[in-house]
Amino acid sequence: MAASLPPELARLLASSDDISREKAWSAFLDTFSPLILHAARSASAGYDEGMDLYASALDGLRADDFRKLRGYAVDPASKFSTWLVVVVRRLCIDHQREKFGRTSRKERESGEISDERTARRRRARLASANLELETIPDSQGDPAEQALRSEAMNILDAAVGELEERDRLLLTLRFVDDLSARQIADVQGWPDQMVVYRRINQLMALLRQKLTARGLDSPVS
Repeated sequence: MAASLPPELARLLASSDDISREKAWSAFLDTFSPLILHAARSASAGYDEGMDLYASALDGLRADDFRKLRGYAVDPASKFSTWLVVVVRRLCIDHQREKFGRTSRKERESGEISDERTARRRRARLASANLELETIPDSQGDPAEQALRSEAMNILDAAVGELEERDRLLLTLRFVDDLSARQIADVQGWPDQMVVYRRINQLMALLRQKLTARGLDSPVS
């Protein structure tokens, strides 16, 4: 199993003293720091917050003798980089919840602040892409039309939530983080960018089917 770990991770986890550990950590960051930084910035609202999240993510990865990294299990169907993006995102969300905890009691107790923001961004981008939910009027003066659009967005959220985690991450990387198909292929371990495009098209078709099955009859393309 250990032989299948990325070499930078294997050396880091095998280091037995402070000097070798620091060297291995530096080598690990030489390879994966750009990916960690991108994941942190994509969860932020600006440059300063992105750098704060980046530093927090590094601390989280180092904590308890690299406990998070030691939790990685080799999966032939997924690259380590994909797993790392998910872990860094969760670390960023935890940091945001801790730092911006002075919100409503309901939000603090539910822990849905950052997840909710990401979901809103993703569904908005999906809606303005191939699903075209913007064909549903968004009039500020008509409560009935506002209710219809809100219902459509809730249906979209539910449909996305039924997808596999890897597919949800794929949509987030594309429609929230604005990664190119080539970048997504590198992060998630797809064979090439054409496979990414095909999978996105498959997911969009699947979401249309789910929306139709839930009674959303507005025109989509």
